[in-house]
Amino acid sequence: MKYFKYLFLLFVVPILLLITTKFSVTAQPMNIVMIDQEIAHIAELWTTASNDQKAKLGLADMLLFSAKDRLAQQPDLASEFYNQAKTITNNPQSLGNPAYTRFTVNQLIFYAIGTDKIAYLLRGETENVSLDSIHYPTQHHSFIKPALGARPLWQASFTRADREELTETFINSVQAKLTATPQLIETNSYRGLHFKWLNVPIPDSREQANIEAELRLYPNSEKSDWYINVIPKGNQNQATKVLYEVEFPIIPNVSKQTGNTNQDYLVFPFQSGELYINPSQTLAKPRKTLYPGHTRWQSLVYYQGNQGMNFMVTDADGYAKTAIAQKADNQTIQLSWLHHPPRQGYPKSKLAMFGPHQNVNYSCRLVTFTGDWYEGAQVYRDWMLQQDFLGTGKPKKLSSNPEAADWAKKMIVSYRTFSPFGWENLPDLLGDESNQVRQVYDFHKANLPNYPGQVSIYAWRTIEAETSTFFDRPEVAPPGRNYIGPRFGEAIAYLRANNLNGNPFIESPLWDVNGTTYKPENGGKIAMLYYNRRPIRVRFGKGKKETVFSWIDVGEEQWIQKQEGIAEALLKSAKSEPEKIDGVYFDLSLTINQLNHRNPNTVGGQHASYGWKNLFQRVNNKARRGSGSHSNPRYTLFTEGMADCFLNLNHFYLHFQQDLPFDIALWGDYNKTYGIKSSWSPLDDDATNDWQQAIPQGRALAWGQPIGRIDSTMIQAGPTVNNFLINLAHHRYVNQDYLSMGRMLKPVTINQIQWSTPPSPAIPANQLPDVMIPNGVFAHSQEGNNTVLFIFVNGAIDRSSATVDFTINPAQYGIPSNYQLYRRTVNGNPATATDTVVGNFSQGSLTQSRQLQPLEIVTYVAKP
Repeated sequence: MKYFKYLFLLFVVPILLLITTKFSVTAQPMNIVMIDQEIAHIAELWTTASNDQKAKLGLADMLLFSAKDRLAQQPDLASEFYNQAKTITNNPQSLGNPAYTRFTVNQLIFYAIGTDKIAYLLRGETENVSLDSIHYPTQHHSFIKPALGARPLWQASFTRADREELTETFINSVQAKLTATPQLIETNSYRGLHFKWLNVPIPDSREQANIEAELRLYPNSEKSDWYINVIPKGNQNQATKVLYEVEFPIIPNVSKQTGNTNQDYLVFPFQSGELYINPSQTLAKPRKTLYPGHTRWQSLVYYQGNQGMNFMVTDADGYAKTAIAQKADNQTIQLSWLHHPPRQGYPKSKLAMFGPHQNVNYSCRLVTFTGDWYEGAQVYRDWMLQQDFLGTGKPKKLSSNPEAADWAKKMIVSYRTFSPFGWENLPDLLGDESNQVRQVYDFHKANLPNYPGQVSIYAWRTIEAETSTFFDRPEVAPPGRNYIGPRFGEAIAYLRANNLNGNPFIESPLWDVNGTTYKPENGGKIAMLYYNRRPIRVRFGKGKKETVFSWIDVGEEQWIQKQEGIAEALLKSAKSEPEKIDGVYFDLSLTINQLNHRNPNTVGGQHASYGWKNLFQRVNNKARRGSGSHSNPRYTLFTEGMADCFLNLNHFYLHFQQDLPFDIALWGDYNKTYGIKSSWSPLDDDATNDWQQAIPQGRALAWGQPIGRIDSTMIQAGPTVNNFLINLAHHRYVNQDYLSMGRMLKPVTINQIQWSTPPSPAIPANQLPDVMIPNGVFAHSQEGNNTVLFIFVNGAIDRSSATVDFTINPAQYGIPSNYQLYRRTVNGNPATATDTVVGNFSQGSLTQSRQLQPLEIVTYVAKP
């Protein structure tokens, strides 16, 4: 026994020391330094790793960033993620490409799948799965905050089959409960995860639905695709609840990366591109718009610093859907797409993106990219240019597209004319000096006679005396063909002689309910209806001048024939070739302000898109290829709206400027604007809102658009406005090889703007710092011509000059090292250009500093 204490010390103490040592390692507090060291270690390994190794390292990188996010609220889980990341990094075995692993922590199962360019982490618990992380491994950037609890991947709504009232019942993936563990799927082209929610009870009914979803990733790729099927079960003819809408996928808690103080940005696909700076603060209420309509393309772009993700829909068939962005918890936002399935709200309504029951041919795609909004646009453009939209073939470049009239391609300026408010008839479009068409004619002849332009003519119909009307809308769908104003053809010929093409305005989707044709021709039968079967109405004016219109289902044969008749009547009224119109302006086109609930075959899905397609094609064919002399091959359709699925159908559209030229970056060399929807206050009297007045027209030039639309308000505004508009037109004219059909390139890097006097009022918070200096970069439209045009416009009216310091990176624009940078000056009428060398690219990037006087336009050309 005397040796017992020594034996105890010899065997037990080392064991206790070992246990203590091991405990101290596992109990060591997790901290940011440890995580950052491991992230740095992965970055080291990355430089020599193979693609398969990078896919695996990407998962480890994602887990480390997720651990960082969890430190404060879930320290134990953060520690497990850190250890799991180290295990993945140090394990020599491949996890595939895309890489995949799953691991369990307590009662939670985590599924990690990704490539070197995009990775996902999903959190599974009993009967639930939540999106936990979206990561960009190459850039070590995470886009969403982790799931601290269950959150839905999808939400579906159901409504009454008897359609007595619109009362939606909602169910989401958290409430529905998973019926099987997420399954790994592997094919030769992708790996993914499959999710099932079977026999899901539809609330307040006896019906059920089967719901399945898939996430697919591709080897070495930055793209991932989401698919969902929502298919009601049982006899749908006896159902009491039917499928209405599906929100999928729901990307939750999009946020600035932890520790990254850079501003973040969201580009919403409204008009030309709506920008939200720090969207978790600036998205005051949920942002929702319908596609195709005010939502022009199918893409939500989010970025912080130089890391971005494009959340898009790969739909070339024009199915109705709604883009959604809204605030979420803890200074984050939520992004999603709301799908409006065929037969929405009727029996047999379903949404099936994959498998044997597929009824829509698209996915929801998430793509990571490096850059800002412009690179985000290129991600969508690359997909867009390969699509057969609405069965019309791939988009056709404007420069080589025979369907787009040459005169419109070369347009320099654009005008619009209105009739006075009231009941008076305008018997002579070129009457006295108070007539707006006359004012436009005189302005153009005096200042820009050598430049081609178009005139949107709003008042061209005969309006009977004492007819109740508002503005120029006496009756949108007149009864006969004798309603064209007298001497209209003479006015068109007169304008043409002055290098102007007149295009009459048509309210293409509206029918005057109090007109002479709506009731006799049963207009209500093709009217768009609300869910409760009331017609959708729009009102213009007040009192005696109020006109009430009904929205029409434009794809109906009755309506198409009526629009064909208007175009044909306008052409037939011409007594000679010069009197023929060269186009019409379809107002409000593509603006679907409500889904058509008239019957199950025309609600949701792609009905509206194909309706517009048929209308466009029929009217164009009638006008261009009609009978005998009653046609005009120069005829061009101008529209107020635009969406990607109509790229081959309407070639010139009215621009609704927002914060960015995202649409121009998408398709500016395939489809063009013919001016902007903007007017201008008399600036000589009031120059208090510079950025709202001069900026739109400055952007028109810098964003590659015709100047205008100029109206009588601008013409009468005085010399400041007139001279600026004329100067803009001169610069467009000498640079039309770039601006008319060239591709918009990425804007230059503006290092600094110094104002002699700060603009007043202050630049709004939702605008980029260079909003007062519209700028643009364009490639030459000729293939093989590598010259590049740079434009800067000072949008300040009369108070402040600006010194702009900018850098041109030749590699960004494909500019050869032997090219030089020329300062281009514009003189004369018609204008000519003189180029003077100001630098070269022999040493790479070139920085310039230039002072711009109020309303000054400065252009540069990079060329040999």
